[in-house]
Amino acid sequence: MSDQIIDMKTEVDSTQLNSDDLLTAPKTITITHLKQGQKDQPVEIYYGDPDGKCYRPCKSMRRVIIALWGSDTRQYVGRSMTLFREPSVKWGGQQVGGIQISHMTNIDKPRVIPITISRGKKKPLTVKPLETPQNAQKQPSDAQQTARRASNWDQWFEIAGITQAQLIAYREAHGLPKVSELSAEKQEALFSFPVQAGEKVREWEASQ
Repeated sequence: MSDQIIDMKTEVDSTQLNSDDLLTAPKTITITHLKQGQKDQPVEIYYGDPDGKCYRPCKSMRRVIIALWGSDTRQYVGRSMTLFREPSVKWGGQQVGGIQISHMTNIDKPRVIPITISRGKKKPLTVKPLETPQNAQKQPSDAQQTARRASNWDQWFEIAGITQAQLIAYREAHGLPKVSELSAEKQEALFSFPVQAGEKVREWEASQ
């Protein structure tokens, strides 16, 4: 018997992080830069992998990232997320497993985002705050976050943690007037409670 440890070479030879790379454990990555990808995988997230691999999020995970971090990808650099292998993910009708996100920095509390698992069928995905030495001191308390008031719509969506499309869908589903049709007084009131409004929208989406 040899005492030499043999490298089993179980990783898929690829330029991207694959779900099989996460069979043994989740992986936390810190974003160094992003690149424009191809049509089916338009985003390449780089995290300093020694082999130059990148994470190419699927459409559902891209929606999760945008819902929690906004669409300005310039703000993503330096932020972190934890990726895990979800074995139930299907491709071509077969369960092949896929990469999903369990934790992210720059969120103040667990967030529930509905993701599509098949045509016309969704399930809620819970993403929890990821604590790092850097953001542990930066994150506001729940009380501070709840009390935050927006001074414009860009700031409102950032604090609420939802997109304009999500707000529009919620208001249409509940028969509420468009935000642009609200009086100045009602818009001012909405600016005062972005956190609560965002939570309502996400709870409604998760129930669909």
